[in-house]
Amino acid sequence: MRESFTKGENFEKYVLDSLFLEHGFILVHRTNNYKDNKERFSENTLKPDFKFRCLKTQREFYVEAKYRSRLNRRYASEIVSYDQYNRFISIEKAENTPIFFVIGFFGTSHQPKSISLFSLKKIVDDKLSSSLIENNFRGISPIDTLELQLEPIENSSNISDERVLSKKKLNYKYIIAIITTICIFFIGLNFYEQFNLENVLKEKTENYYQTVELGEIDELENYIAPVVNNWYDKSNLTRKEVIKISKAYNSRFPTTETNILWDTFKLKQLTDEYIATYELNYKIITEKKIKFKNYRLKITATWNKDFKLTDIKEERINIF
Repeated sequence: MRESFTKGENFEKYVLDSLFLEHGFILVHRTNNYKDNKERFSENTLKPDFKFRCLKTQREFYVEAKYRSRLNRRYASEIVSYDQYNRFISIEKAENTPIFFVIGFFGTSHQPKSISLFSLKKIVDDKLSSSLIENNFRGISPIDTLELQLEPIENSSNISDERVLSKKKLNYKYIIAIITTICIFFIGLNFYEQFNLENVLKEKTENYYQTVELGEIDELENYIAPVVNNWYDKSNLTRKEVIKISKAYNSRFPTTETNILWDTFKLKQLTDEYIATYELNYKIITEKKIKFKNYRLKITATWNKDFKLTDIKEERINIF
């Protein structure tokens, strides 16, 4: 396992064992880890890392845990990606469950020196500023002392008999409303599944390029099928051959930058595979390390039902 994944899992363990303690919080949900997803990717990975229930208020909430060895004020926004922000907004709204970020800084991933805690609602238009992080720095102490903004759930024993009886008196208007809701649900089901699938593949696509940019070429096995039909200008390759080619390319051009133009992203679903097309700006440093070359590319990528790449091609649109 690569160092970045190890740090992430170390910090998640720290959050679970040192911050959200058993006497104050029940662990309701935890997403799959790197090892599990390596065997087969699970959609629950797209949710925040943890879901807890506060024993004091009985409210449930999500926690996304991230560790950074240092605070880079210029790139603070890179802690939360555009897709992750929008996905979390949808989850928070659909489940009526607040989402919090717990970010560890400095020290080590299993023993950070500082913690920054803030809610998803404080992030404005998918922009995470360094001032937001710094203004929410906390000392190292159990989270139950950090005043999470969780309102208690109303106790059913306090609800008057009249209110209980009124809820039972459903008239035909409510019945019609329920039937209408069911119809709308089934009409929108196909749309929801398509929307969810598109988010999964956007996440996989973004993670694939981030892995390449970080030079973690061995981790490409998480994104590539055992046999690849086309890999850019080469055909009929095994996964090992693709990784070997990628390592050679990375040695030649170790510094790259990819900016996916998400408004161009289109997805077509076939029987056992998904074809994604999109454009991106791709920047590489020249061999003489004098200046960057910039390319505008159109990508056609085919993913199998296990969300592994079986085919990827590029068309050069422009050089600038």
